[in-house]
Amino acid sequence: VAKIESIETDSFPPGKVIRTVPESNTPVSKNTGIKIVISKGTEEEGFPMPNLFGRNLAEVEKPLAEMGLVLGNIKYVESEMGEDGEIILQSPQPGVLIVTGDTVTLVVTTLVTDSLFVPEEEEEGGDTL
Repeated sequence: VAKIESIETDSFPPGKVIRTVPESNTPVSKNTGIKIVISKGTEEEGFPMPNLFGRNLAEVEKPLAEMGLVLGNIKYVESEMGEDGEIILQSPQPGVLIVTGDTVTLVVTTLVTDSLFVPEEEEEGGDTL
């Protein structure tokens, strides 16, 4: 992608691709730059997506519902750092114009516990693992 351009239009909801340059299905060489034109809706339509990075999933669920947003797919990624339930990725990105009913997709951390297992020795005379 060589350039992303946003234009105001009431024909498409915010965040939707309106067209590409060159047009889709046009043969291009390997290093050809592609321009993507995205709708940013209209001034009256939509509101900016809040920044959820670093916040806990439990604290954003209710506010998102109150804004009329749908919590979609949540992917959990194991992490040894940070806090359990911390949002590390979001879609739509912060600041993108969204409307009531849009779906929010998140990637959230789940802490890795110490999984090293050391078996205890069996009673006298028994084998050890």
